[in-house]
Formats: sequence, C-alpha cells, structure tokens
Amino acid sequence: EIMAIRNAFYKVSLTGARFLSVGPFNRIVSTSLRSQRLNNIINCRPFSKFSEIIAEELIHEKAQNESSDIDQDFVDIKKLILKSFTLSDIPGEGVAKLTRSYKDETITIKFDCQNEAEVDSDQPIEFNEDTEDDEEVEVNYGLNFEVTIKRKDVTLMLDCVASKSLEIRNVQYFPKDKATDDLDIYGGPRFEELDDNLKDAFYDYLSERKIDDDLSFFVVSYSRQKEEKEYVNWLTKIGDFVQ
Repeated sequence: EIMAIRNAFYKVSLTGARFLSVGPFNRIVSTSLRSQRLNNIINCRPFSKFSEIIAEELIHEKAQNESSDIDQDFVDIKKLILKSFTLSDIPGEGVAKLTRSYKDETITIKFDCQNEAEVDSDQPIEFNEDTEDDEEVEVNYGLNFEVTIKRKDVTLMLDCVASKSLEIRNVQYFPKDKATDDLDIYGGPRFEELDDNLKDAFYDYLSERKIDDDLSFFVVSYSRQKEEKEYVNWLTKIGDFVQ
C-alpha cells in the first residue's frame, strides 16, 4: 500500500496550471508559474510601485496556501518519522535537521529546502499556462541531504538524495579529532561503482536506523512546504523593507 501511494505521488496529474494531486512536486509547477505570474503583473502594470507588486504577490501566495488540500500522505509519514526523530526547523533559515539517538550513536540528518539534486531525466519538463487538462507528467525531482552518524568520536557521513526512493551518493569516514569539513580526508570511492552486495549492506545499515524510503518521502515533502512558508516570509520582509 505504501508503495502504491508513493508511485501515485510521483505520477503528477495536471489540470490547466494547477496540480490535482498534492505533494512535493507542487513546488516545481508553482515556482515556474510564480515567475510567469510576476512577469504578467509587471507587464500589465509597468509603473506600479515595487511594494504594490510584492503585496499583490503576497496576497496571491497566502490565498493559494490557504486553499490547498491537506496532504494526508505527508501527515501520516510525518507522524511516523517523528516517532524516531526530533525535528529542528528555525523560521527564516533554509536548513532543517532531524536528530535521534540509536544505541551508542548520535544521528543527524540535515537538508536545505532549496538544495535540489541532479537526477536522471529523459527530457526537460516545462510548465506553462497552456498545459492541457489531465496531462500526466513523469517528474524526476530530488533533494540532497546529509546523514552523519557519530559513534565514540568517530563519524560516518553519507551524502544522499531524497527522490522516488532513498539514494546514497557518497560515504566518508572521519576518524577521531577530524572535523567533517576537513578537505584532506579521503573522499570515499564512487558509491555507484561499489559491489552490489556492499551497496545493499549500506542501505540495510541505514534502514536499521530508520533512514529509508519513508524518510526520503518526508524530506522532499517537508522541504516543499518549508519553501512555500519561507517564500511568504521572504516576501513579507522584502515588502516591509521597500515601503
């Protein structure tokens, strides 16, 4: 059932310029159409004050957010994730963190709501106001996130991508007294070139610590919602500044 939900989640259905489905890929379309909408406002009212244009965009964003349907899949996954992790999210910052203790380990997951990952895609996707009704678009979208697992002053750092499923991109080992930003530390092999059994072992290792496809779903979904909130907050602050 979870896989069915996730597959439907990544299959995006469009009606005009509006998503019928809910989920993190709303952000891809809304961001694209946001730019078009601002251009339309400026073209129609070229002599409008900067503050008026921002105010109009802010009203539109707030109305759109208030009218959005509740993403029940995300609500359920969030409850599941927060049973194991503690979420830290400071308004005004792009980065959010998940932390937990597991046995004698301290685990931290850090992600930036705007740090989109490069993922394989057959062709570029363009959204515009002429998108036909009920057109289905297969969207490849991912978000980078970082996992650090600290045990007895030794750290394992994994660079991952949250997308249709969890993807490990790189693994680094930091011995005692070495900081994770030490550029002299060996960067690790190309993960994709490792033996399949070794790669599976890494995924099993993370899964045991509740770092899996459900967490991947959460990272992408939460980032989409956070980006929307931060955009409204940003508009508000800019509007106050230019008045």
